[in-house]
This record gives sequence, C-alpha cells and structure tokens, in this order.
Amino acid sequence: MIDKITIYKHISVDITVFDSKWNEIRNNINEIVGYRIYIKHIEIQYYSKSKTLIINGRLNNILSSSTIDRIKNFDDTWTGDIESKQDLDTVIDRVNQLLFELLKINTNILEFNLSYIEICCNISLQSQRAVEQYIILFNNSISLQEKKRMVNFVDEKNKSKQSSCYIKTYASYRDKNKYNYQLNYYNKYEQLNNLKKQYTIPESEIEKAKNILRMELQIGCRKLKAEREKYHINKQLKDFDFFQCKQLIIDYYSRFICKNYNPYVKYVSYETAKKIIDANAPDPRLMEYIKYIAKYNKLNQKSDTTNRKYIKKLFATGLHFCFMPKQWNIDMLTSPITLLDEKIKENQKLRYTYQNQLIDTDNKLQYINLGKGQNDDISKLFNK
Repeated sequence: MIDKITIYKHISVDITVFDSKWNEIRNNINEIVGYRIYIKHIEIQYYSKSKTLIINGRLNNILSSSTIDRIKNFDDTWTGDIESKQDLDTVIDRVNQLLFELLKINTNILEFNLSYIEICCNISLQSQRAVEQYIILFNNSISLQEKKRMVNFVDEKNKSKQSSCYIKTYASYRDKNKYNYQLNYYNKYEQLNNLKKQYTIPESEIEKAKNILRMELQIGCRKLKAEREKYHINKQLKDFDFFQCKQLIIDYYSRFICKNYNPYVKYVSYETAKKIIDANAPDPRLMEYIKYIAKYNKLNQKSDTTNRKYIKKLFATGLHFCFMPKQWNIDMLTSPITLLDEKIKENQKLRYTYQNQLIDTDNKLQYINLGKGQNDDISKLFNK
C-alpha cells in the first residue's frame, strides 16, 4: 500500500566515499553542501554539515532487474507476492546492502524517520469503462459539495472527469508544495499510456494496468505529523503499519467523497434510490431531498443542517448522495472501499496458502515461511 516515500536519518559518513558516481549539491554561493545519486529511480542524498542521509522514491524498484515496475505497490510485497515470492525483508535487505556498498555504513532503513509518504492501492475492476465511471462519480461527489478548503484540480483546470480526481488543500495548490495532503484517484492504464510518450514503458506493463483504479493518498511532513499523533505512532518507518495505511485510505475517502459518513455505501441511480427508500422506510421529505439533488445536480445550498440531516438518512439506507447518470443503465456500483477489503482478504488467503505449502527438497519437508527473517520486528505487518 506504500508507493513512494521520503525517509531520513542523521548519520556520519566518510566524505571520501563520494566518488565520480555522485553529483554534487551546491548552495546559492556555489559551495558543496552535499551529494546525490540515483539508483533505479531511487534518490539518495547526503548533507555533510547536518550529517543527514535522505532516501526518496519507490523502494520496491530495488527488486526490478531492468525496467521499473509502475504497477506493483509496496503492499504487494507486504502482503506477499505469490508469483515472484518476494517479501518485505528482501526489499529492506537490498536497500541496506546498497547503502553499505555506496557509503560503507551498516544501517537499517526501518530505523529511518518518515517525512513523506504516498499510500495507494490498486482496485481491479471488470472494464476500463468501470474505472472511468468510478472516477466520474468521485468528481461529481466533490462538485456537489461546497468546497471550502480544498481544490479539485480537475474542476480548476477543466480537465476530463473520467481520467482522474485530484484534490489538494487551497494552500498546497496556491504554493505548489506537498507539505499537506493530496488525494488522487485515477485511471492507471490511461496514465501509463500518457507516460509512454515521455518514457520507455513495455507494452506488457501497460497491459497489466488495464482495468485498474488507483486510489492514492500523498501525505507531506506537516500532515504526517498530525496523522502520527492521531494514530499514536512514532516517526520511524518500522512504526508505520500496513493497516494504518489502509485506514488512512478509508478515512480520506470518507472525508472527501462521503462527507465523513459511511465509506461503504453504494452508488445507485436516482430511480434505484427511490425504490430502495420506498421499500425500506418511506420518507416523503427524503424523497424530496434526493429529487432536488437529481434535478439541480447539487446539495441543498440553503441549510447545512438540512444537508447533514438527510445525507445521514441517505447513508443509513446504504446509499451515496451522488447518483449515477440514467444513461449508464446501471442500478448499482459497490463502494471501492468494499472492493479494497475484498482484495486484502483474498491476498491474505493466498498468503496463508502459500506459507503452508510443502516443498520436498533432498527428501526433507520444508515450510515456506515469508515475513520471517532478520527484520522480525516488522512481522506485525503480516500477521494481523
């Protein structure tokens, strides 16, 4: 569930290790203040004066033999990738080994402090059209609401509503920084097709992205501090739990797409909503409320109290306030959070099966046991 991260640690490094492979980092008066190198799109920086080592990028890239895998997330490693039999220990060990080869230091990146994180998940749907429909619904959900402290980049730049839903705070949008949060739900297949205009991306990788809805949350240093306090976790990478990542995905979806209500409600058409409300508990005023939404394509702008009252009733019925267009000819779409739960449960089943396979090697039965190794302190990521 982790994609890109920025981690750092204060550590002494012998300056003689910075040979010609490294690029110099200079300040505005042309003094050398540090060194930088890129390995498989992972950026490593070292600042001599503050003795700060910084690693930035997708750590999962360390496992790639030649090309960069733009589909697989760190959660595929955490939950156990069945096909390639790779686990989190391998990623950690490879990066630690790389740091020793480059800097001649023995360290463990799990003990580095986390200052930026991109949390994301891939939701596999039945078709590209389904991906587009979910993204349209996300954008429409934002458009229906009164936006006070956030900007939807899609609305602001008049972009297509079926390719992405990209939300930032007003301050982050204005100042063009990543100190706070950024929420990005997008069509992974379309993204890679656009990227191949600039980079060499194998067609096989693009095909793997077909029908994938990517739900991504980027948390900068300021917001990360608040989230650590909320979830009572420390600064170090090892303390950032996989299931806390999942909860953050759910929390932000609930906050921005569901107005802080139940993130598991379904999307339905207006006609289906009327039938469900009438069948469960007929409520003429709720019927009038959803009729207003369907007719004017907005929530009641006169009263926040009215909105809270009837949206709460609507969500209690299991329905989202954003209705699907009639021309889609679809009655209902499951919440993406429900699909995320199903994916995680399936991964856990596959992992359990894989862990308990028996291999007959030299007439000895050996259990395959992923998630165990020198980094046993992270076993909590696998066994919940």
